[in-house]
Amino acid sequence: MAVYFWGQSSRDFKWYFRLRDSNNEIILASTEGYNSKQGCLNGIESVKKHSIHDVYYRKFIGNDSKFYFTLVASNWEPIGKSEGYSSIQSRDKGIENCKKEGPYGSSFELTGGF
Repeated sequence: MAVYFWGQSSRDFKWYFRLRDSNNEIILASTEGYNSKQGCLNGIESVKKHSIHDVYYRKFIGNDSKFYFTLVASNWEPIGKSEGYSSIQSRDKGIENCKKEGPYGSSFELTGGF
């Protein structure tokens, strides 16, 4: 089962999350640092709510020529971004994994820096 790891960065003191799948691979990482713990938790809840719907995924090719996806909220603001994939097929499998795992992931706070 997937897990949302979240915590405060010792670098900029903002809050971030990462969704890891059952293989401990990062599926999605927050696109922004949140100013509060509650803001980060709200971001996780937004991923859970939106990740099952195809309409909220944006696919693109990065400057590094890798394939990415972004999950957006209903206001079309980005919530999270994937890691870079080497092929379109791998990226699309990542989206399917996010759709399957995202809504049901448990949450775990990382202490001591993120």
